[in-house]
Amino acid sequence: MNAAARCAIACAIAFLVPLAAADGLVKPTRRVAIIDTAHLRAFVPHDQAEALKPLVARADVIYQALARDAGYTISRRLYLLISDDFDDHNGFSTVVPYALVQVELAPPPPQSGIFDGHDHVERTLVHEFTHHISNDRNPVGFRRVL
Repeated sequence: MNAAARCAIACAIAFLVPLAAADGLVKPTRRVAIIDTAHLRAFVPHDQAEALKPLVARADVIYQALARDAGYTISRRLYLLISDDFDDHNGFSTVVPYALVQVELAPPPPQSGIFDGHDHVERTLVHEFTHHISNDRNPVGFRRVL
């Protein structure tokens, strides 16, 4: 098998694995609401939308500050998925197949040294937005291949 074929297979696998993993992000029966800010389109649990508006507004401020400090130009709204479907607090960032940051609202486990404290959601947003900014800086790299 030549190098081009191996590369195509590797890219196909790399593309399909995140799609399979993303399948479980939102339970099929979960209703979501959309909260738009200047730089974010947030998808939040419908029944918590009003309560989460201040968090989404704060997330927009955090994203703008990180972008400014990193010299990153925000060119379009970033999708932010805030969910409350799992028992563990975590998050992730991806730019493939589109730019998405996800944060799980569950409280951190008591033994967590990373998410310890009252501001764990904000710190997770900082962490995941930083991943997004660093992953989205090279538009002719990995994203362009896919």
